[in-house]
Amino acid sequence: MKELRNKIEISLRQQLLLQRELGIDDSSSKTILNEVKTGELIVAVVGEVNRGKSTFLNALMGTEVFPSRATVCTAGVTILDNGSEPSAEIHYQDGRIDPVELGYDQPGKILANYISRTNEDVKSINALKIKYPNDFSGNGILLVDTPGVNDPDSWREEITYNYLGSADAVIMLLDPMKPLSASEVEFLRDKILDQSIKKLIFIANKIDHIDMADRQKIYDRLKNGLEEYIPNPEIHMVSSKMALASKLNGNDEGYTTSGFKRFEEFLIDFLMKGRGGTLLETKIQKCEVIHNVIHENIQNRISALDMEKDEVGKKLIEAEKELIVLGKKKEKL
Repeated sequence: MKELRNKIEISLRQQLLLQRELGIDDSSSKTILNEVKTGELIVAVVGEVNRGKSTFLNALMGTEVFPSRATVCTAGVTILDNGSEPSAEIHYQDGRIDPVELGYDQPGKILANYISRTNEDVKSINALKIKYPNDFSGNGILLVDTPGVNDPDSWREEITYNYLGSADAVIMLLDPMKPLSASEVEFLRDKILDQSIKKLIFIANKIDHIDMADRQKIYDRLKNGLEEYIPNPEIHMVSSKMALASKLNGNDEGYTTSGFKRFEEFLIDFLMKGRGGTLLETKIQKCEVIHNVIHENIQNRISALDMEKDEVGKKLIEAEKELIVLGKKKEKL
């Protein structure tokens, strides 16, 4: 893992030198280099408003840690890291950081007081960073809850688009009752795949609203729709609401029925491989996109030089002809 990071870092430094020499914007390369140096790998949780992202994340935690997005007024993201004890920090756009006293008793409600309308500085919040004991983050992996991609307030939606530039993998929540709306297809095609993010997991949430007899049809329809853009999409059908309630009540049967048990087993395996280097593939793919831009820039410059060379060649031939004419005039004189 360390050797792979070192190779990526060396490649990025060479890439930066090329970009500077060519006068190409190098901000993307700098961002990737900084991410490689810090060792952070980001798994972004995305989805349209009312897809149940907060409930989904709380089901992973087994308790209500993430405030409901319905109460959140900030455009900032919520970042989850593993911690031995609950704690949180509010990071403002001007660089201020406010610590938040957090415990195991209703942490979501405590945090909601800071990122709802009761905080007069709520719109200046850049990120809410939470540390909470869990099996899904830590060791460099961060889970990030983003604003809805069809949020009525476009200033919140834009945060999600910008944050995807740093994401190494995406968990996208869908509504099985109306899977793959036109706006979701546009978001997937233009905002996720366009960022060279290849590690994608799709969650058909709220399956408790669907009869057992209809679930396979819903799954097949969703799979067929996604295969137009992604080969062999990874799809999980779950009920986050049922899973959270089952964990809070110690109901193992409900936890299994919700589909969450099988999904969590998959996610832990996925993240373990991510810690071993799998998620670094996204950074490599982003570097390849930048390499293509550099290559295209160089080719354009070579083509321009070839055109100049041809033009100079033509002028040289004309000058030689003129010299011959002048030479004849000289002889005649």
